Amino acid sequence: MSLLPCIGLAEKIENTKAHTAEVKSYLKNILDSLLGRKVDMILAKIMDTKSF
Repeated sequence: MSLLPCIGLAEKIENTKAHTAEVKSYLKNILDSLLGRKVDMILAKIMDTKSF
């Protein structure tokens, strides 16, 4: 199992930016690290940093 922190993703989604080029680029940068690995599944846990 690998952890991929997605700092700021929850805020982008909450601010209705989920389907923007900004979020697509953000996720591509994060997920590029998985290229070349044998990945069967990706589980996402989005945590709101305001609750900490």
